[in-house]
Amino acid sequence: MVEARNGGIGRQLDQYAILAELAADPAHWQGVGGYPSTVICRYLLVLADWAAEQPSAWRVSRLHFEQPERALPVLAEMLSLAEPEVRRFMRPQVLIEDGIVTAGKDPAVPRPPGSLTYCRAVHLIHSVCCRPVQWRAWRLCFDGLTQCQTAAVLQISQQRISQLLRRPMLLPEIPAEWWHSQRD
Repeated sequence: MVEARNGGIGRQLDQYAILAELAADPAHWQGVGGYPSTVICRYLLVLADWAAEQPSAWRVSRLHFEQPERALPVLAEMLSLAEPEVRRFMRPQVLIEDGIVTAGKDPAVPRPPGSLTYCRAVHLIHSVCCRPVQWRAWRLCFDGLTQCQTAAVLQISQQRISQLLRRPMLLPEIPAEWWHSQRD
């Protein structure tokens, strides 16, 4: 994780710190009281926005987070990328810089599928990487832009925006067995 600044009052969070926060989240997603905190949801959205812009960096960072024991050449081969690219994508990138302190949560990082929040975040982000234009359309409209304004920003037709907003964002759920098979 990128070092905290200002004596711990604020901190910078990179993609690995956010993944660790998601993996450590105790939310059980049953009823409103069981959902992740607003801060965790914000982290998830920041990570999804970053992944939509840099899907290769997301793939490298996620695999490196989930399987830190893998050597660089193995990661490069698994991802069909050159080693210098993998090394560049593995570098922590500050994604959040704010004043939120999460009460000294820097224990040993849990590994996936550490929490339901982590699994759902990875599922969302996988969907975002597969459909980045749709994700950007959803985010822009959610932020208050009209379909016409969103079409202008994304330089596509308003009709295409309308189609994108009608489609479900998430791809089919990834079965739990798949998560466990990835650790072997």
